[in-house]
Amino acid sequence: MLSPLKMSPAIFLCISLLSLSIFPSTPQATVPPSARFSFTNEGDFGDYIVEYNANYRVLSIATTPFQLCFYNTTPGQYTLALRMGTVRSKP
Repeated sequence: MLSPLKMSPAIFLCISLLSLSIFPSTPQATVPPSARFSFTNEGDFGDYIVEYNANYRVLSIATTPFQLCFYNTTPGQYTLALRMGTVRSKP
């Protein structure tokens, strides 16, 4: 067999692609049920007005300055978001 340095680029590419198709690898990751993260989106909405008049719930598992929130601009659809800021007062 020719070394990769003496092969034409087209032949080298064909052999490379053929070898990848013969030995496909599809990694499968599984997380055991005991190690899965679960959090229910419930509780009071945030008190302050935010952009797009959205609703949000700050999760108790993170604190200032970084907080995890469920953020909502579409009824019934929430996004898990990372918020940065400090706790404000109404004034």
